[in-house]
Amino acid sequence: MAGDTAAVGELTGLDAAALQGGFADTAVAGRWLDDGIAPNGASGRAFTTGSVHGFDLTFGAPKSVSLLRALTDDIGEKTMLAAHQKGIDAAMTYLHEHAGYTRVHNPVTGKKDLRRLPGLVGIAYQHETSRCGDPHLHTHVIVPNRQARADGTLVSIDSKSLFHEAKAAGVIYQAVVRHELHAAIGAEWSAVDGHTGMAEIAGVTKRCLKAWSQRSTRLRQWAHNHLVVVDGEPTAQQLAAAQKATRPAKPESTSWAALKAEWRADARGLEYDRAAHFEARAARRATPRMLTDRARLARLVAQIDKPAFTRADLVEGVGALLPVDAPGDPRALIERITDMVGVRVSAAREAHHREGHEMFTVDAVIAEETRIFDMVDETDTRARLDVRTADLDDLSPDQARAIASIAASPYLVQPLQAPAGAGKTHSLQALRAGAHRANKEVLVLAPTGKAVDEAMRDEAGDRGLTVAKALYLVEEGQLRVDRRTVIVVDEASMVGTPELRRLLEASTAGRAKIVLVGDAYQLAPVKARGGMFEQLCQDLPWSQRLGEVWRMRDPAERDASLALRSARGNRLRQAVGWYRNHNRLHTGDAIAMATDATTAYIAARGQRRRDPLRYLGDCRRHQPAPPPPLHSRGSSECAGGPRSACPRR
Repeated sequence: MAGDTAAVGELTGLDAAALQGGFADTAVAGRWLDDGIAPNGASGRAFTTGSVHGFDLTFGAPKSVSLLRALTDDIGEKTMLAAHQKGIDAAMTYLHEHAGYTRVHNPVTGKKDLRRLPGLVGIAYQHETSRCGDPHLHTHVIVPNRQARADGTLVSIDSKSLFHEAKAAGVIYQAVVRHELHAAIGAEWSAVDGHTGMAEIAGVTKRCLKAWSQRSTRLRQWAHNHLVVVDGEPTAQQLAAAQKATRPAKPESTSWAALKAEWRADARGLEYDRAAHFEARAARRATPRMLTDRARLARLVAQIDKPAFTRADLVEGVGALLPVDAPGDPRALIERITDMVGVRVSAAREAHHREGHEMFTVDAVIAEETRIFDMVDETDTRARLDVRTADLDDLSPDQARAIASIAASPYLVQPLQAPAGAGKTHSLQALRAGAHRANKEVLVLAPTGKAVDEAMRDEAGDRGLTVAKALYLVEEGQLRVDRRTVIVVDEASMVGTPELRRLLEASTAGRAKIVLVGDAYQLAPVKARGGMFEQLCQDLPWSQRLGEVWRMRDPAERDASLALRSARGNRLRQAVGWYRNHNRLHTGDAIAMATDATTAYIAARGQRRRDPLRYLGDCRRHQPAPPPPLHSRGSSECAGGPRSACPRR
């Protein structure tokens, strides 16, 4: 129970023992979940066939905590369980405060306003084992989708708010468990996983963790035996498929005493490395304290991988970084730090907006972007390139205009945005010719080696490197960037803001012209702050743009590809209609579509071998090459799922 205990007890009829976490009456709980009726008979709108009856919030202890609970003495067992329960209490309190809403129609605005519930009631089921019978302490908190409103009516929870805050609540659970066990037994911790917010107790060896993780091992073995695994590790989707295919029943009938006896007699035992414990303790003590002022706290969360984010995102980052020995209540401290360092970059939410509507950033991100905007105004007349009419002869008027403008521009930072198929790389050959007249070298950079190879194959530059390699060489003094260098950054929209800042610092310091080439509609890089290329294309008056697509000959198909790229409005609907009418949309689940794509690819290769000239002609006439935003910007025709639809070449 989280929230106003007394009010919820009066509104629902729960007794004092139940409100304090006592044992639940399964009949009462079943009636609440199945029929939406509270213990005192209070109810609300009846469930229909498609109604959601409740939500399963699962809180799982780290494997090392489960092992210490199962394989040590009774004191260790109780200590681990107490930390686990305090973590759940903190997480549920957070969820009540930030996701404990129902929605009520506002007759004035016509919108549904969010109204906070007095409390959240859940039925907790504590489980002790994984599906392979190994120790795995976890609790399922089943939250009925009929909760008491202040007037006593049972109403549904705003599920979108609950889902949005669920991960942050999980990170808070993990932070509280670490804090409690450090305070109780002096536990030290390994590095916290930035994605899950979880860490293992330092000292419990990796070999021991793996030995007691039979379920995880079996999932990976099944994936390797039945699926195509790339780069050695199965993806999250592959592990999910393995989980469904190998799901054994849990040993739920075995008592806790019998489980302990079985585990403590197991030859795998508990392997503990005391040196690792002391090493982790020394590292913790050597870490500077960062809880004294706002500036230091802001630096604590400066590595967040988004330029703008919701409050829940910031809670996740702070929770993962919170020192285990920080004084006070971890949840309250995480919330206080979040409110202290977050800088709002959107309007305050209105009554009908969820908490996830508000966007924030941090000082370090603002400073980084300010630094970039300071550098893009730099000019140098010696950065102009001698591109002549003959260099532009084989370019379209659109391409010739853009390249001539870039060459004549004194600005050191020059964005060039264009859709896929607009001939960006081909156009850059003219820029290279102008650079050679001034005895300048054209250095091509890109986020991936494949993109570098493609640009070099199209003769866009004299030398090619990945962005990471170039930055390393510059900072090690092994790559000189000066006035005799022209840098072309291909796929610039995929370069993270921190890397872009470092590139611009190197190029502007050396007075080298840098041309940022990419598609502003392309998605930002994963797990790296992005979006600056799009911002520069919008804000800089000297930014250049290519608007014509040359990859397809049919003008209607060109227009359709551009409409898919923008992914909004009537134009998008018309484009989807064009693809449908020309038999370019096909539906199916992920496996069927992958099979179709592979079959079509093999058939196309066979056709090319039989008649290469005809194949090339067909490619020029019919290749639609829709850009990635089709899947990511909300087209119902191409959304993922069991009935997804995608343009097919």
